[in-house]
Amino acid sequence: MSISVSQDILALFDDFIDAQVFERSRDCIVILKPDGTITRINPAGTLALELERPGERDGTAWAGLWPDSERERIGQALADARHGRPGQFLGFGPTLQNSPRWWDVLVTPMSGQPPTIRRLLVVARDITELVQVRELAAQANACKAASLAMLAHELRNPLSALEMAAVTLQSGAMNPAAPARLGQMIARQVGHMSRLVEDLLDASRIARGQVSLRTEYLDLRDMLTHAQEQPASVLAGRRQQVHMALPSSPAPFVGDRTRLMQVFGNLLGNAARYSPAGATIHISLAVDEEEATVRVVDRGQGMSSDMLPRLFDMYWQGQDTPDRRLAGVGLGLAIVKGMVELHGGTVEATSPRIEKGSIFTVRLPLGSGPCRPS
Repeated sequence: MSISVSQDILALFDDFIDAQVFERSRDCIVILKPDGTITRINPAGTLALELERPGERDGTAWAGLWPDSERERIGQALADARHGRPGQFLGFGPTLQNSPRWWDVLVTPMSGQPPTIRRLLVVARDITELVQVRELAAQANACKAASLAMLAHELRNPLSALEMAAVTLQSGAMNPAAPARLGQMIARQVGHMSRLVEDLLDASRIARGQVSLRTEYLDLRDMLTHAQEQPASVLAGRRQQVHMALPSSPAPFVGDRTRLMQVFGNLLGNAARYSPAGATIHISLAVDEEEATVRVVDRGQGMSSDMLPRLFDMYWQGQDTPDRRLAGVGLGLAIVKGMVELHGGTVEATSPRIEKGSIFTVRLPLGSGPCRPS
């Protein structure tokens, strides 16, 4: 025995299924007339487009939701759908509240056959996060490529100097004072290359979570006082002064001496590089029951607000120094952040505005954890 189901009942059943999908879908679904006029937007679409109320855009042109830059793609997708072919594109379309959004859009015939298609169905999926992740990855790759180029430049110069020293020593035609001068030069260049290699190794260890701390009882006042030794040549060459405001009583802390010296030395060196000649750099230390706070303040070129979120990213170089020869390879602040976090602390940067200097603040916890002296 066969059961005959009328086409009308099948149509009603299809409409019911479509209605369920329309109401419950998490994608933005828009139903259009063939001319592109909106007849209905589903609840998810109302939220995604940040409409003030359901039906707000009914009866208006769908193309009006998009900026002019996307009109050609929209026109082609609508034309394809009117001819019975799916029209698909990736487009940028801000919401009605002007929130930036990227969409993966598919336009298909919903009912009827060419040339009498009666409705078009638009399904738009918000891919903003995916696009942003890809953009960040592209920016990171560009920063890494730039840093590798800078690293090659930084290594080439000392290698050239070492090659020259080797040729001079092999020639034997030297005055008595030459070997001593060459030895000093070789030591400087090898030290420079060693620091670059150590930075690369530290960055790699931090990224892989392979840095271990060798903790001991320390006085943070001594750490800050000795931190000046690392960028001493830069400070002297630029005739810069360091003013320290330290508490009169000891500031005990349990931490890794080498790593903390690296943190404060990098911050001080960074301030020296981006400050003008003759400037004064201020370092302060404050300790309460919960944390130790170290601030490094300069009156250099400062930073724009869009630079701050990426300042501690690996390989990122957002500023030119007054003297480009003093620029690094984009690892110093990333290492600072990694080492501070290993001590359970935080580091942040602020800048009032361009040409008004920068403030780097390190906070180290003095709670019940391993960094609290007993």
